[in-house]
Amino acid sequence: MAERSAVLTEVIQQAKANSRLDPMKGLACAKEAIERAERIGDNEAKIDALNAAAWCHETRTDYSSAFASAIEALNIARELSDQIRCGECLLVLGVVRSGMMQFAEALSYLKEAIDVFTDLNDAPGLASAYNNLGMIHQQLANYPLALEAYLAALRINEALGDQRNIGVNVGNVSNIYYYLGDLERSFEYDQRSLDLARATNNTYGTAHALEAIATHYKARGEYKSASQSLEQALEIFTTLGEKRYAAATLIKLGSVHELQKRTKEALEHYRQAAAMAASIKRPDLHAQALLCQGALVASGKAPSSSIEILEQALGIAREHELDQLIAELLSHLAGAYALVKDHEQAYVLMAELMELKQSMYSLDRQRAVAEMQSRFDVERAEREGDVLRIKNAHLEELMEVRSQELASMAMRLVSKNAFLQRLRKEISSHSEQHPELREAVKDVLHAITSDLRDDNEWVRFEEKFEHLHQDFLTKLSQSYPKLTPTELKVCAMLKINLSNKEIAGLLSVSLRNVESHRYSIRKKLGIASDVNLTSVLIRH
Repeated sequence: MAERSAVLTEVIQQAKANSRLDPMKGLACAKEAIERAERIGDNEAKIDALNAAAWCHETRTDYSSAFASAIEALNIARELSDQIRCGECLLVLGVVRSGMMQFAEALSYLKEAIDVFTDLNDAPGLASAYNNLGMIHQQLANYPLALEAYLAALRINEALGDQRNIGVNVGNVSNIYYYLGDLERSFEYDQRSLDLARATNNTYGTAHALEAIATHYKARGEYKSASQSLEQALEIFTTLGEKRYAAATLIKLGSVHELQKRTKEALEHYRQAAAMAASIKRPDLHAQALLCQGALVASGKAPSSSIEILEQALGIAREHELDQLIAELLSHLAGAYALVKDHEQAYVLMAELMELKQSMYSLDRQRAVAEMQSRFDVERAEREGDVLRIKNAHLEELMEVRSQELASMAMRLVSKNAFLQRLRKEISSHSEQHPELREAVKDVLHAITSDLRDDNEWVRFEEKFEHLHQDFLTKLSQSYPKLTPTELKVCAMLKINLSNKEIAGLLSVSLRNVESHRYSIRKKLGIASDVNLTSVLIRH
């Protein structure tokens, strides 16, 4: 029996070790371990083997099988009242549900895992749970909550001296600083992440760090360095059999080669990425690769060839409700149809785009997630006799969520305006190169211009703003009646701490124009030049 137990332990360890590097081998070991455990009635070993199988399935993006294995493991652990293994199962389930894009359920599992690991004083488990919690918040664009979770994980791993996971946490923190626009700090964290990954022989972490650093090089126009970093990352992902990351890296590498005018290489990378994404059933990557391929073909004076590619991508995006990709594809397809003189279809697509963008900027999903978290924590607090403290905490959290919601809405409007301006420029450029198209695209250009000038979106923004900052604009206009409607808009944007560049994008005006408005506001409010205008409005 002792010998058999030792063999079983070794097989489980092999399953875990291969869950990332060779998931098929890992699954074979996990299956053997499950069978051995069942024969000798070792339920603890069966739980461990089922969890190992779940991780293998997750690596292969077979989320349904991963969930089935993990939920079976959790049920056994609960029957045994084995809290340690319950925590491990909950962690796996959180990651799997996240992969399935069922974020509310994923958050629930991870919050429960955090409770279990906290009760057990299991620091490594707690760090892992916080790190995965941060990943979900990042996917939901809840960047402050993501940063909080990542930093919590980083602090725990630093206390443990776990250099390998410190590198992972540092890389994740860098991502958030990048999304928040702090590129300098993001680059510093990425460099630190790369150094840590190499020092600990973490090839997986090294690849991700190289990919992140390439993003900075690309933004700086250092395309050769970006290309070299991505090629190194691709080689590692390919060696590890990480097809989902390899496909994403191929798309990024293609975009850099596009900027380098290496069109043939870029197209080949996009084709490879599309085929790879299709083979592992990743519709998001598949549609993205086809979008890049189609857009590049269209730019090469072959709009008719691009239409077939873009329509295929649009079909995938529609099937899986990938709204952001749908919007981009509608834009590119409208341009392609206009170039082949199918103006009716171009107009239909542009009309659909205008309709879609209204729903794209909704934050209902984020609000639902925030509300779910609140309910979960209040229920837990009731069991602990600490309801009042939690309710008060969530009132503050709700205010923070709403503030972030407002800022996110503003940034989405900025992105939308930038997108429409870019689209208008591209269509105008095509019409200049092809005079026969000028009349045909006139209605499309008019629709874009009208949308950029549409005040309805500002009205919706103002309503949300006034709901959060009670009567701010009303009182400001009453106290300073000389402020113009545009200046009041600028004041609202400064109130939520938007930069001049962001305000310019939101209003579709130049930076110089924003600076002029700020000068006028400062003068009308009687604020000295050495006093920070934004700080005054935030406190107002």
